[in-house]
Amino acid sequence: MENEKSLLTKEQLADEFKVSTKTIDRYVARGWLKKIKVGKYVRFDPDIIDKVRAHLESAAPPPGENRLLTNITTDCD
Repeated sequence: MENEKSLLTKEQLADEFKVSTKTIDRYVARGWLKKIKVGKYVRFDPDIIDKVRAHLESAAPPPGENRLLTNITTDCD
């Protein structure tokens, strides 16, 4: 059992991504992160770090961001 990875807290995950805990809440609300409820606590699978990092660093904007860019362009016309 020593090889098992511990679940991460929201604070640990925020530190890993160098974002605030509020940003982690936003990622969960948008469906980019899946939280794990352990009693009254929220935890995250450490294996998700690489997947989310790849998503955040990809050239394609995250889901929903294209709409935001369209609104900005439309507002400037």
